[in-house]
Amino acid sequence: VLSGYPLFPSTAAPAPVDWRAPAEHAAAEFAYIVHSGRGSTENIAVVSGQESLAGWLPDWIRHTAEDPFDVVVPLLLAGLATGVWLVERRRATSSVRPSNPALWWMLLPVGAAIAAWFAVAPEPRYIMPMFWSLAALTGSELYRVRMVSTGRPARRATITVGFCVGVAPLLISPILYAKRHRESLNPIQAILHYNLKRPGTDLWFQPMADHATLTTFTTTSGLVLNVPERRCWDAPLPCTPNPAPNLRLREPGRMDRGFAVDGDWQMEDWPYSWRPGFLQAWRASRK
Repeated sequence: VLSGYPLFPSTAAPAPVDWRAPAEHAAAEFAYIVHSGRGSTENIAVVSGQESLAGWLPDWIRHTAEDPFDVVVPLLLAGLATGVWLVERRRATSSVRPSNPALWWMLLPVGAAIAAWFAVAPEPRYIMPMFWSLAALTGSELYRVRMVSTGRPARRATITVGFCVGVAPLLISPILYAKRHRESLNPIQAILHYNLKRPGTDLWFQPMADHATLTTFTTTSGLVLNVPERRCWDAPLPCTPNPAPNLRLREPGRMDRGFAVDGDWQMEDWPYSWRPGFLQAWRASRK
């Protein structure tokens, strides 16, 4: 609603409203999401189109492996379950139950989602539920085909292993995150810090992580904007890290009626002041 595009940052089916964001802004936001997923926002050669897959894939693989429970672990579990299932199918003994055709239909949307994710914006946190769904589907099929016909100890062991896999991210991921960000937390402190959040004094909402240091920016229309050094946090409205000289109120003196942009996209310091080369490189890739 705020952008004027029902599928923002896609520019498909724009609404005929006077506050619609410039098309270049929407396209640039989409490009930044893509490059953020690939870990190439600071790789000017990739952003400008001088390099393609080989330019971002190695760094992306390293980024994906930082938290193995996003992609690596569920993918390995799905591969292991599929491999054991194939071995069981080749044995074709009377104790092996026939395959369930519904499984393959359920795998279709999961596989399509994973393929689209990798092609568009392969940020691991975007797709984590799909990889775990893949592991759950293949694991449950293996259990249905083979494990149900085994004795109670084998079934109990399988459930125990599944429980340990499910709990492992709560114990391992906080330790990896604290180590990656060089935080002075021992393993127990990291586990408690990232799993247990105490409510703040502001009606159980988590308190703001920081406070903004502000300057002001006056647009051509006379609108005064608060501009933070990095992010707005709890700064008073209107606040933006990317002020535009052609931004105005749709109705003078009525901020509740929203904003509009006169003319082309002119936001400053986009996407962030500490990544000044991205926009120029992206524009070069479109030529």
